[in-house]
Amino acid sequence: MAGEPGDIVGADDWSEVWDETKFRLPVRVRASHQADLHRALLKHLPRGPGIRLLEVGCAPAGALVYFAEQFGYEVAGVEYTESGCRLARRNLEAADIEGEIIQGDFFDFPIEPETFDIVYSAGFIEHFENWKAVLERKDELVKPGGWLVIAWPNLKGVNGWIFRHCCPESRLPHVVLSPQDVAASLRAMGYEILLARWISGPRFVMPLPPRLWGGRHDRLRRWLLLPVRLVNRLSLVAESHLKFTPHSAAFSMKCAVIARKPAR
Repeated sequence: MAGEPGDIVGADDWSEVWDETKFRLPVRVRASHQADLHRALLKHLPRGPGIRLLEVGCAPAGALVYFAEQFGYEVAGVEYTESGCRLARRNLEAADIEGEIIQGDFFDFPIEPETFDIVYSAGFIEHFENWKAVLERKDELVKPGGWLVIAWPNLKGVNGWIFRHCCPESRLPHVVLSPQDVAASLRAMGYEILLARWISGPRFVMPLPPRLWGGRHDRLRRWLLLPVRLVNRLSLVAESHLKFTPHSAAFSMKCAVIARKPAR
């Protein structure tokens, strides 16, 4: 994204992240891997054709595939990097989903205001120092009576420590936000807050990524991470089948806010 609202991640960083050779298409965000959020979306969002959703920062478009298949939405995405747009378009094609991918600056791309019923982002807002400007721009794009859905990594507690110290993604700077921070700003803009909490836990970010260890130590890395993998697997089972998800700033993976814009 461009730098006007205080972007702290450059386009070159994202071009590397969205290298097509790193992905096996089609990429899908699976409901079973985000069961807590999936249930919240089913509770608070409408379903069916004729509803338009925009994803902000849409590469690799796995979420667009999810919303098209699970909710029947007409999907579109905006993405700043050329590599990200190329990956997103190829992913929609591989999943046989019709959708529009717009390359451009989210803060200045050519589209009519109040165009979308739902504006969604995951892992976007935390990259901006002036994150309130992100909310204001999203507000311009969503229709009266429409919804904002915002998810981002939980950078507090245990997972925040692991992310900052043990993951290469931490080289991309992040702003630490709580669900209450974002909800308070949206409430001041007149939005009805439908959900604002930590989600997907207890679960742990995987430390010791392969590219930091190299292939020679991959077997050792897998053995060291076996307890973490076991905890995460049990958590997924509990979340998906038992519908049990303790919400905690210390151990949850993500934060989420669902808010509805007032109708005129």
